Amino acid sequence: MKKIFLIVIILLILLIPIPNKLKDGGSIEWHSLTYSITKVHKMSSFQNYKVGYETGIVVKIFNKTIYDNTKYEYTEKYIIVDSSKDIKEFACDDALEEIYKDDSFIYYLPCIKSEYIKVIDVSSKEERNIKEALQNATINIKDLERFNIEYLKAAIDA
Repeated sequence: MKKIFLIVIILLILLIPIPNKLKDGGSIEWHSLTYSITKVHKMSSFQNYKVGYETGIVVKIFNKTIYDNTKYEYTEKYIIVDSSKDIKEFACDDALEEIYKDDSFIYYLPCIKSEYIKVIDVSSKEERNIKEALQNATINIKDLERFNIEYLKAAIDA
């Protein structure tokens, strides 16, 4: 009788999971000594920008993944990164650099630095120049404001 009781206790310890809420955006993990199941809902970021969520379920037995259907759900298609902000004591030529022109305005960067501003496709990680992305309508001027890219605009004289 003691043997059966001991076996039941050991099985309970090995098989009963303990829930744990992870601080990654909402994932919940149930784990025991032999397996774990994770309902994934974690924030996904790219170069310090929140771009969406990773969601799905992961099952592990003896810490070996046997099932994983996690996928990314992007809330942003592109991000705009100004790498000049990461350069200590950055200096650029003091001339306005035209980056885009529409029917009413010409848009400029405050100095010659378009080579430092990249538009990155979140899913493919493909980088584009800011001028090219604006010309191809990949992004628009409002996107520059959302990503805190400083620009100037001047009305076109008719």
